[in-house]
Amino acid sequence: MKSTFARLTATGAALALLGTIGLSAPAQARTAAPSCRGWSHGNYDHGWDTVKHPSNMKNGPFSACGNVMYLKELTTVYFHCMVINDYGKIWVYVRVAGTKKHGWVSYDNLEHWSADLIQHCT
Repeated sequence: MKSTFARLTATGAALALLGTIGLSAPAQARTAAPSCRGWSHGNYDHGWDTVKHPSNMKNGPFSACGNVMYLKELTTVYFHCMVINDYGKIWVYVRVAGTKKHGWVSYDNLEHWSADLIQHCT
């Protein structure tokens, strides 16, 4: 019993000493989740394109955002506007042809047929 108390006291003293000289256990890195909501958009562009790779249309301009719908290869989409997200990636707000479904698509997943410059969302 005495040895357990001595070990606990020694451990406590060591931790207290480390704390006073500025050393501590390494903190775990925390990264903020991307903000999927609140990105402004509007129908500012008349361009269109087709989906190059089967992919998910998202509810925000990040791959971590929730899915709106699955887009098959060669699905036609109409541009509304584009943003550059916090990681420097271009995302385009689109509407799927023949539907009322709309959401965000990574520019990397488009064929790039119709427009070199897409209007920025405001």
